[in-house]
Amino acid sequence: MTTLKYGSRGEKVKEIQQQLKNLGYLNGAVDGIFGNQTKAAVKEFQTVAKLTANGKCDTKTYEKLLAPDAPKLDRKPGSSCAPAHGTAQKMDWWTSDIQKIFAKGVTATITDVATGISWKEIRKAGHNHADVQPCTAADTRAFKKACKKWSWGHRAIFVTINGVNYAASMNCQPHGGSSIRFNNFPGHHCIHFTNSRLHNTNKVSPYHQKQIEIAAKANLP
Repeated sequence: MTTLKYGSRGEKVKEIQQQLKNLGYLNGAVDGIFGNQTKAAVKEFQTVAKLTANGKCDTKTYEKLLAPDAPKLDRKPGSSCAPAHGTAQKMDWWTSDIQKIFAKGVTATITDVATGISWKEIRKAGHNHADVQPCTAADTRAFKKACKKWSWGHRAIFVTINGVNYAASMNCQPHGGSSIRFNNFPGHHCIHFTNSRLHNTNKVSPYHQKQIEIAAKANLP
């Protein structure tokens, strides 16, 4: 079959959207338009099904998706996607490969350590740390459920990319510019890794570093 990808349209797209919805991966409409939400859902299915997670529905992904034993998404209440499990590794912002792994344009699963709630975010900018935005309105709802309210407070999180968990810390305060329409998030927020720095002072935040240590010691069920 022809690979379905971002921008594809038609009945085949509707078919995979409906199956993604049945399995719990897609929150959006079954409209036959392969947009960002469908791409994210395909990518998450591929990750769970242990396929190459590129967000494109090729023959292998299509057959696995439509198979009777296609894996369902085990989602924690309040989450927009499956939460991370196990432990997370610390990565130095300056001396490790984390800036390449979580490069601008990369989408990651964020799991709040305290609540277990998870959602999708995309890195859009940031030099001293990652400036990120929830991908969809559903991701923003999950983000706010974990945080309870907009806040400059610090929270221990797992950042999961290609099945690997990284220990990190975030704040819950939207600020600055936003480049995603209709995600109901008025700006972006910050994710810090080991030894990353604040933009305004160029200093390492001990509060974020404390939360990173908490994340590194956590073992999520």
